[in-house]
Amino acid sequence: MYGDFLALLNERDREVVVLLDSGMTNLTEIAATMGYRNHSPVSKRLNRIREQAARFFDGQ
Repeated sequence: MYGDFLALLNERDREVVVLLDSGMTNLTEIAATMGYRNHSPVSKRLNRIREQAARFFDGQ
């Protein structure tokens, strides 16, 4: 089921999830890894991912 959810995400959102799953929890660190200047884009992506996850897993 987790894999099915990941398949629904676009590449950059999936990268955020994979980085979090690998143990990287600092949004600034994730942002730097992804090439962003600060944590804001990662934070916005994470909010969108959470909304998608809620819809996906509630529908299962």
